[in-house]
Amino acid sequence: MGLKQRWAGWSGTRKTLIIVLLLVLFLCSACGLITLVGISRYQLTPPTVEPGIPPPPSTPVPPSTPVPPATPVPPSTPVPPSTPAPPPTPALPPDVDVSDLIEVHIIDVGQGDAILVRAPDATVLVDGGERNSGVVPYLQRLGVQKLDVVVATHPHADHIGGLIDVLQQIPVDRVITNGQLHTTLTYERFLDAIADARAEYIEVVRGDVIHAGNLVLDVLHPESLTDSLNDGSVVLRMTHGSVSFLLTGDIEKAAEEELTATDIDLRAQILKVAHHASRSSSTPAFLQRVQPEVAIYSAGADNRYGHPHDETLAALAVVGAQILGTDVHGTVVVTTDGETYQITVEHPSSP
Repeated sequence: MGLKQRWAGWSGTRKTLIIVLLLVLFLCSACGLITLVGISRYQLTPPTVEPGIPPPPSTPVPPSTPVPPATPVPPSTPVPPSTPAPPPTPALPPDVDVSDLIEVHIIDVGQGDAILVRAPDATVLVDGGERNSGVVPYLQRLGVQKLDVVVATHPHADHIGGLIDVLQQIPVDRVITNGQLHTTLTYERFLDAIADARAEYIEVVRGDVIHAGNLVLDVLHPESLTDSLNDGSVVLRMTHGSVSFLLTGDIEKAAEEELTATDIDLRAQILKVAHHASRSSSTPAFLQRVQPEVAIYSAGADNRYGHPHDETLAALAVVGAQILGTDVHGTVVVTTDGETYQITVEHPSSP
């Protein structure tokens, strides 16, 4: 039976329901098509901008605030040991011949000894303090480019340690010692530094004379060596015109008694006090023979030995000496033309 014969046989109610159903299906299909077309146009078609009217600016998204990095804590910087600055040149009378001037610097190297002698034609260094004592920077600031003579009074580290630095950095012609051996690494390095510097090595005893330009340094001690390193110290007396200096190293009572038992001229206006002004030195009999006008000791501030000892300061006061110390006054410089002398200190405000 064909579709047409079936349609003719259906009742009116059935036909009406079928027609309504078909209309509903048609309307639903049409609405879905319209919706799809509208969505497609909205997605693909850019918005229309009227001529002459700028589009509204897009609202910028504020950038996120960066979190600052944590500030690193800087490592503590080690403070290098201070190197004493050369004291100002003393004012000298206008009629002084500068070519005759000699300077003796008792350098503040802490608990140790270092003495620089400068003449127009020669430079001598007696001891150098401990290693890294600041003696090399001090010499360099003075413009010292060469040392004619270096004297090591005895082989203790607070006298020869800094000489290793000197030999490694400044040309040296001659190195003079008392010849006493010592079984320390510092002493071994000191001998190595002499060899590496190709300096002439000389050992001296009482009666020898050290010449450097017009400088003349008489060796007063030792006559012979003993077990005491301090008492074996090289003692030097230098005279310029009528002004004399006595440089005593670290000699103690035994060496002082040995010297006072001789007829050696020990007089000196300027005394470098022995052994950092320890009570083991500067005996009354010795000081009476020297009769110093100025006594200068070298010691570190607040050192563990308690230098200078009160007994030594009292003994120096008895002979009427003006007392200066590197622990209080810093570097002390004595300048002389051979007739008079002037003293300059690094810390002039100190008592």
